[in-house]
Amino acid sequence: MGAIGILVIGPSGTGKSASLRNMDAKTTYLMNVHGKPLPFKTDGYKKVGPGEKPDSGNMYVTDDVSTMMKVMQFVSDSMPHVKDIVIDDWQYAMSNEFMRKANEKGYEKFTQIALHIWELANKPTELRDDLTVTYLTHDEEIIDSQGVRRKKAKTIGKLVDEKIVLEGMFSIVLYSDTESRDNNGVKEIDHVFVTQNTGATTAKSPMGMFSDLKISNDLKVVVDTVNDFYGRK
Repeated sequence: MGAIGILVIGPSGTGKSASLRNMDAKTTYLMNVHGKPLPFKTDGYKKVGPGEKPDSGNMYVTDDVSTMMKVMQFVSDSMPHVKDIVIDDWQYAMSNEFMRKANEKGYEKFTQIALHIWELANKPTELRDDLTVTYLTHDEEIIDSQGVRRKKAKTIGKLVDEKIVLEGMFSIVLYSDTESRDNNGVKEIDHVFVTQNTGATTAKSPMGMFSDLKISNDLKVVVDTVNDFYGRK
């Protein structure tokens, strides 16, 4: 069966990276694609230095898909205490590769990017069964053939979308969002994960996995719920 993959999609600032705040850093390995600081205070993540082995820390900074897959395989094979791999800012692995190939003419570069996206999305099937791999990525709005606006995972160009549908490679797709509420006259903002498609996004999850349409943006709760649903505890 391999590891379980979870895709989390949403605009910047809606709490995707912040959802890691309650994850146990001792059992979590972070692939930090863009190399940005985490949006919460923590001393639990140690960056792997240049030339060091992946197990010298638990946060690896790279946007190279080949390197990412090698590190993920290393974690699966050689770091049995790690139960969760999180890939933050996945979309930059696509956009950075595109920018590096900006001067290349023709469609071959899009085919290569699509292949790398597919390889990374498919990687959990090659990892050990007790792992969960969560991909955090930005969204984009499109207009479908019926003229309906909807939001989906951001990719690079129509050619890539024609070759693969990212959401189709995952059984669990959550959409990050914010909601405002009135608390005794004070406006407060809640950060949530949407668990099912409401017609405007590509969110989805197995029937009965989540009891509510919207849940707190807490990745630990999500992972615990997924493990419980599949009897992995």
